[in-house]
Amino acid sequence: MPLSDTSIDAMSSDIPFSVDDTLAVAIAHHQARRLDDAAQAYREILAQRPYHALANHNLGMLAWQQERAAEGLPFLRQAWSINPDEGQFWLSYGEGLLRAGQPEQAHALLTDARVRGLDGPELRALEARCGAALAELAASRPAAAETDEVVRLYGAGNHAGAEQAVRALIERFPESGMLWGMLGTILQVQGKPALAVLEEAARLAPDDAENLVGLGNAQQDAQQFDAAIATYERALALAPQLAEAHCNLGSAYSAIGELAAAIDSFDQAIGLNGDYLVAHLNLGNCQAALRRFDAAADSYRRALALAPHDVDIAGNLIDVLAALDQHDEAAKLCRAVLDVVPDSAAVWLRHADIQRALGNADEAQAGYLRAEALGGDDLPLLLAIAIGLQLTPRPDDATRLYERVLALVPDHALAHGNLGVILEDRQDFEAAHEHYRIAIAADPQFIDAHHNLGICLHRMGRSAEALAQFHHVLQLQPDYQRAHISISAQLSEQGRLHEAIAACRAGLAVLPGDLELTGNLLFCLSHADDVSAEEIAEEHFRFGAHCAALAGPLPPHTNERAPERVIRLGFVSGDFNNHALANFFMPILEFLHRSARVQLFGYYNKEAHDDATDRMRARFHVWRDIAALRDDAVLSLIRADGIDVLIDLSGHTNRNRLAVFAHKPAPVQATWMGYPGTTGLAAMDYILHDRHTLLPEMAGQFSERFAYLPACAPFQPRADLPDVNALPAYTNGYITYGSFNRINKLRRPVIALWARLLRAQPTARLMLAGMPSNGQYQHLIDWFAEEGIALSRLEFKPRASLCEYFYLHHKVDVCLDTFPYAGGTTTMQALWMGIPLLTLAGDTLAGRSAAGVLSQLNLNAFVAHSFDEFVERGLAVTARLELLSDLRQSLRALLSIAPISRPDVIAAGLEGAVRHMWHRWCAGQAPENFEIEYDLVPMTELEVHARDAARKF
Repeated sequence: MPLSDTSIDAMSSDIPFSVDDTLAVAIAHHQARRLDDAAQAYREILAQRPYHALANHNLGMLAWQQERAAEGLPFLRQAWSINPDEGQFWLSYGEGLLRAGQPEQAHALLTDARVRGLDGPELRALEARCGAALAELAASRPAAAETDEVVRLYGAGNHAGAEQAVRALIERFPESGMLWGMLGTILQVQGKPALAVLEEAARLAPDDAENLVGLGNAQQDAQQFDAAIATYERALALAPQLAEAHCNLGSAYSAIGELAAAIDSFDQAIGLNGDYLVAHLNLGNCQAALRRFDAAADSYRRALALAPHDVDIAGNLIDVLAALDQHDEAAKLCRAVLDVVPDSAAVWLRHADIQRALGNADEAQAGYLRAEALGGDDLPLLLAIAIGLQLTPRPDDATRLYERVLALVPDHALAHGNLGVILEDRQDFEAAHEHYRIAIAADPQFIDAHHNLGICLHRMGRSAEALAQFHHVLQLQPDYQRAHISISAQLSEQGRLHEAIAACRAGLAVLPGDLELTGNLLFCLSHADDVSAEEIAEEHFRFGAHCAALAGPLPPHTNERAPERVIRLGFVSGDFNNHALANFFMPILEFLHRSARVQLFGYYNKEAHDDATDRMRARFHVWRDIAALRDDAVLSLIRADGIDVLIDLSGHTNRNRLAVFAHKPAPVQATWMGYPGTTGLAAMDYILHDRHTLLPEMAGQFSERFAYLPACAPFQPRADLPDVNALPAYTNGYITYGSFNRINKLRRPVIALWARLLRAQPTARLMLAGMPSNGQYQHLIDWFAEEGIALSRLEFKPRASLCEYFYLHHKVDVCLDTFPYAGGTTTMQALWMGIPLLTLAGDTLAGRSAAGVLSQLNLNAFVAHSFDEFVERGLAVTARLELLSDLRQSLRALLSIAPISRPDVIAAGLEGAVRHMWHRWCAGQAPENFEIEYDLVPMTELEVHARDAARKF
């Protein structure tokens, strides 16, 4: 029976009334054998007073009365330790040990009780039962020498001998849970089935915590994770201090995806044993799976300190360091591991990945090839190497690796899909198309292959099929971002601007805040004639505010504030290849490369490389391929490079990294030449341009301050262009207007204005070049017809070779510019071929590109500011054929004296602008508008004549 509150007066005298009252209720329940109610009441007392001896004692007694003697032992021991002077506590604790099957521990306890002077019939009866239990135990288990022999064999690695010996003992002592447990352990270490044996061990010795841990391990091996968890928890109820049980419980939780519970278990194991290698390692694995990379790195470091030469642990640490963009530390660790295992293909692969992340393409390539040489035909390894080489980018090596993969697995979807990308970059569209088809057949859910097939179809000129393919991608995955971008881009390219804008907004409804989709929307809006400059600016500013919110507080810069030191100058672009931007930027780069006052860093954001890429790379002091890097990795790279001034060359065009600029990795940032408008970023300090195009009154449209150069970008014509011919109107007897703009700029209002000019000159004609080769320009014919212009007055020329393209200029007297997005490259090419351009100056930067050039050349007679003035000026300049002819022959000389044709002048202006920006930052001054002046040089006689020819208009 339970002790009552009057049994030990000394202990109950200080019990508060609320606890005393609860104790009385508990004892009443206990005496009435309402055991569950009694247990609940005792636990309520212990929740308030965990050292309440009587409640601990009675709860322990209650457990053995419910045939759960082992569960009561902690409470009986607690009561005994609180008041060892109470004899009943010795007796009850001894009874509990005996009932829990622990007669040896009971015998030791009773011996101590005798020493303390305890005696009486109850003690003597308990001693007699304990002696009988010890005798029975001795008869049921082998002698220590016999089990020691099993242990010796096991320790010597003779597992078969140990198994044979323990099985012989089990034949003599079949009820020994200890022996069954030993057999289970020996079977496990040999890789033999052990579950049934360990279940028997647990049945025979249900209170043996170590046996239960072994059973839990066997259940894990059998993928019975829920059963294993229950078994480990049973073991921990018996032995909470058993670190192995906590660790293995963590492993079971991890296996079923309960990572938070797993982490708690590993922490408890480490708390009990700080040098528990497996617990540190598994804790790191769980933290890495939850993307808690800092914590994972700490766990792996502790594990590696315990096992310094463990390659797998080092590999795990390398991976999380890479995820944290701590590539320098990861690279050092990789080299240290390679010193230990120089022939590990897996470590060479990691080394190559890290070097690629650091922008060291050549070292990455060497690492990948070394991994290939060591890896044999390991399929996952070959595929990983191929992907790494493709991203480096080393497409030739990647192609060879993908072909090796396909030789092993001919229908490998990923290999076919990635090989298709390489072939498409090489413009082998038919072969790429075939690989995409095979990839999709092998894996119908391969979403990237579906999308890349659409891109390929578009580049093959099969636009309708491409658009249908992109919509099919969205049926498979409505939130696939690249398909939304491709749909909007293709619609924009086809001149279906409002549909493109709607497609951008539809994508943003599914992917709110997506930066690339927002950039596409901004680009489309800049082409729209029904959107005001203020509305366009406001959309850009919203983009900038969203980027700023994502970036959060900007960290301070630690660059040395030395105004006259060498400036580390970085350029970020996805167009360091055979692209229009390269034609403008490369001449500047040639001059900057010679300067001793700047160190040039190129950050290239595209996988494709060509001869133009190689030429530009040779002019940078440091080159980084960043296309495969996440924004945070690029940020770390730029900061590690110590960039002082960082210049964006993309704006909101394809392959931009404006999200990186939003975090301001460099103390001074500027945007230049890639996009005719603001970035919208508060973190972008300046926009570099010229004062003829970017007017001071446009400041409200920009988040940046204006840094005026002598010219925005240089025009360097090809050396093999045809000569300027005579004015065609002399031969034809009528004026031929021309347009070389891309078709998506030929909007309905543009056609209406051009038609007004043609109606005012009934004999004039219009040639439109650069039309789609598939003839998809009927809408233009229809629009002209609606304006009363017959097809006989129009001439459509398809896209042609560069040589044919320039010879087409020989057919044109005056070019007509588009609006609200004016011509850029086409304007300069026309002027070089002797053809002035009639433009309608807009109120945005995109609408003033042609007006800015004409203003520099003093050709303001060709710049209109209204629809009516456009027609008036067109009639005026074409009415004076002699002057038009003279200007045609003078335009090349006129261009040659303008800053726009002087890359040396622009490069000097850029370097001066960068130095001025740097001076202000070093002085702690905010960005401001400023201009770099251009000093005129004496003109030749031909150049004077060209200037005068322009002035006559």
